[in-house]
Amino acid sequence: MKFPQNSFLILFIFTVIVFFYNVFFADAWEQFGDSIGLSYQNSKLNEKYDCKVCHSDGEKNLNPFGKDMERVIKTEKISANVGMLAIKWIELLDSDLDGYTNIEELSLSTNPGDKDDFPSEALFSGVFRFTGPISEPRYLHAVTTLEDGRVLVSGGLSKRYKPLPSCELFDPQKNKFVKTGSMKYTRYLHTSILLKDGKILIVGGVGGKGSEKKLIKEVELYNPETGEFSLAGFLNIPRQGHTATLLSDGRVLIVGGGKEANYLKAKGVSKLEVYDSKKGKFEIAGELEIPRQFHTATLLNDGRVLVTGGSQEGLKATLSSTEVYDPKTNKIYSISPMNNKRIGHAAVLLNDGTVLIIGGSDYVSIPRIKTAEVFDPKSNKFTPTDSLNIPRVDMEAILLDDGNVLIAGGSMKGPVFHSSAEVYDYKTKRFNFTGSMSVGRDTFSAVKLTDGRVLFVGGATKEGNRPGFKFLTIAEVYRKKINNNQKPDVNVSIDKTEGKAPLKISFNAKVRDGIECFWDFGDDCTGEGEKVEHIYLCPGDYKVTALAIDEKGNNTIKSFNIKATPAARNYVSFNCNIEPILDNRCRICHGFFGDSVVDSYKELVSSSLVLPENPKESRLRMINEIKKEILPGFNSLPLEELKLIMDWIDQGAREN
Repeated sequence: MKFPQNSFLILFIFTVIVFFYNVFFADAWEQFGDSIGLSYQNSKLNEKYDCKVCHSDGEKNLNPFGKDMERVIKTEKISANVGMLAIKWIELLDSDLDGYTNIEELSLSTNPGDKDDFPSEALFSGVFRFTGPISEPRYLHAVTTLEDGRVLVSGGLSKRYKPLPSCELFDPQKNKFVKTGSMKYTRYLHTSILLKDGKILIVGGVGGKGSEKKLIKEVELYNPETGEFSLAGFLNIPRQGHTATLLSDGRVLIVGGGKEANYLKAKGVSKLEVYDSKKGKFEIAGELEIPRQFHTATLLNDGRVLVTGGSQEGLKATLSSTEVYDPKTNKIYSISPMNNKRIGHAAVLLNDGTVLIIGGSDYVSIPRIKTAEVFDPKSNKFTPTDSLNIPRVDMEAILLDDGNVLIAGGSMKGPVFHSSAEVYDYKTKRFNFTGSMSVGRDTFSAVKLTDGRVLFVGGATKEGNRPGFKFLTIAEVYRKKINNNQKPDVNVSIDKTEGKAPLKISFNAKVRDGIECFWDFGDDCTGEGEKVEHIYLCPGDYKVTALAIDEKGNNTIKSFNIKATPAARNYVSFNCNIEPILDNRCRICHGFFGDSVVDSYKELVSSSLVLPENPKESRLRMINEIKKEILPGFNSLPLEELKLIMDWIDQGAREN
């Protein structure tokens, strides 16, 4: 066979191209891998996976992480050569849906594009385990550890943005919650603090009687022996978003807070108050140089109180300024500012007497902050330290028994709610990832138990692309990793998995003695016990979770799906179809911030938004027909949701 004269030239050129192609891309991957190692705590991904970090076959086919990178490169017009910049855009996503964010996997050297490759608990200093759930969803509540080790959970907001008077007690021996007495007033954005006589002081917040949403002047005391609340005096200035600090002499210092129920509009309170349990009353104790709310207040070892950051008005006018209250002189004075403006941050007193300041936001130039700094009470100055792995605001930070600090949850711009947790090592001054919570949380509460574990309760989260927020009944504890982690045996059976709503189902769990069983029915309702029944009132697909907890707190979880089908075709129910729209689209403004026009069916009728006896004259129907903006944003509802509302009104707007 005779080759063309230029065949050797073509072969030579092809060989050169292949050689330089391989050299270029091998070198590109090496540089890219080295960049990952430097950016994410010396990640070893470049040694373990090569191109499979982005390509499922190592060559062409993109895995979920690679597809997210490709999307960002296109939409944000980032040069494909700047791979690290693209990663920064998606590091807070969970591309492969394995329960760990991309930044966690990059830092811990597991593949963010492979759902079967995720961090092992062996990598972490601690892990999270479920406890029994709280009885109803709540967020913006308060938690306090009692002298006997139990934890009081008080108030908060629940479904429909309704303030709660109810309270629960967590029993750390049984890992479950039980009901206790209710407060005299509903409250959220309040404080709860343990006094030296063992009682709990409840101060301020928003709420009142029934569905009221006003600032609360009345103060209450909880008696753990009787499980009852009693009135304990009055604030001189009602407030929310304040701090309450137990002083060394047993008095309680109240600092700052907002002057209005709507915290987005509220201006800060400047007057300080001190509660003396012996006198049973509050007295004015000086005045902040700069009024503030959503700040931190930390008792120092010398008896002074460090006040940091916050805002002068709503979420704007964020502060870097700090002040110190001296109980000996009953005066407060300014000291050196922090290095960042911060609101929604955390402050923790370390064992050496310094204070660790973490994260937050300034809600202007920096939506969420990664930086941290340390306050030295000897010099009254702040010094930067290592930064968080993930920017966080509204997280919880708790001092552990070993002197390190646990930081968990919080949110990122988006919103992205973090399930991840980090531990600040006071010896190395570094933040390291630890085990993650079961769900991302914001506006939740956390407290250290007397056995060293940390309890996390309630809060809000985001479910996929669903509008609005889901409020949580989930509670879990963080504990040191132990080798003996044998899961309890549990066998679950149900009598049916599908049927027409209202659908009644019987659930049965077989476990040995000493194991507690809890149920999450997937519709914001929970149950307890080996045998339970539940009725699904609304059509829908529900994920049911059975949780078994043994005496050591070890968990076994079993999940299955339930389908409730509509009882009648084209029938629109207020409870099943309209309430979710109001929850997800309307109540964040008309309800949470005091306007009760869509708080309930009764309010809809009394405001003439719906008129069951004359549907055509309902204001909601008129808004839809003439496009008059009576309710801001109503006409921007998706067409399918608008149709549901109109069909419900035409069917008589019944409370069903």
